[in-house]
Amino acid sequence: MKTIKIKLTEAADAYYALSNIVSKNDFPFEFAWEIEDISEVLEKHTKRFEESRNKLLKEFAKPNGAPGPDGKQSFTVTNKKKFENGMKELVGIEVEIAFEPISYNKLKSVDNLSVNPQDLTVLKKNFIEKESDNGKAKKADKEDKG
Repeated sequence: MKTIKIKLTEAADAYYALSNIVSKNDFPFEFAWEIEDISEVLEKHTKRFEESRNKLLKEFAKPNGAPGPDGKQSFTVTNKKKFENGMKELVGIEVEIAFEPISYNKLKSVDNLSVNPQDLTVLKKNFIEKESDNGKAKKADKEDKG
């Protein structure tokens, strides 16, 4: 089990990256279970972030017409200073997350794995680990030298 402290926004970014990867690929059952465990941890922090951001938008902004065909809504901020202060506070929140890291070797063994480079960048920072030659885990963003 690994415990890390990250910004609330990083947890949300990791949740969306993991969701993108899961939606595009079929994983063996055991590996899918491991990924779902991490996803559940990240989801609760993502919901917290979205609820807080939506509260700020409701309080300090007004919607610009109806949502677009993609479901996204644009807003005009009505109290810029209060909105910016609220967002600054929100993006500064750190959360502690305990999880089993995703194995780089398991991930690369998935047939026809489809991964967006942006999603990979987000996940390899904290959530994907490679096994080194001595059996100890290391972050996936460090390249093997040999």
